[in-house]
Amino acid sequence: MRGEDRVSVNVKFLSLLGRLCGEREVVLELERGATLGMLLAVLAERYPLGDYLHADSSSRSLLQAVINGKPSHNTGGPETVLEDGDQIVLYLTVGGG
Repeated sequence: MRGEDRVSVNVKFLSLLGRLCGEREVVLELERGATLGMLLAVLAERYPLGDYLHADSSSRSLLQAVINGKPSHNTGGPETVLEDGDQIVLYLTVGGG
């Protein structure tokens, strides 16, 4: 049983990101008050995301997040506080022309 000081979030990895991470979905427990930036730091330690995530989790990152159906740049970006049960979808932006 999860304590009141923890939250559980569901993270889905789309497309190439799922192949890089070796799984399509993971449930993680974080300290209450954890932010999207903190989650990305945890994921960067666990998975090979270094080439896609800028060190300061800035908008220069190729890694994009959607939290409960809303793009993270509309929810506060890396400072978005995560809540118990949040659904986070991560994907890589693709550029070209």
